[in-house]
Amino acid sequence: MAGSPAVTAASSAALAALHAENRAAAARLRACHDLWATCREEQELRDIAAGYGPGLDQRPEHAVI
Repeated sequence: MAGSPAVTAASSAALAALHAENRAAAARLRACHDLWATCREEQELRDIAAGYGPGLDQRPEHAVI
């Protein structure tokens, strides 16, 4: 038994909205990751400029937020 056209249309609209929401969430995640990577790289350059080496034993005593 096939569903009514109204139910089919509403289901399709709900599915399309869910897909759009998933694409938007993925875009936000990519943007946040890119921001994190940029900040991490910038902080590493600042640390090196301040005289800290890239070794794990020479990390500065501050946090990057």
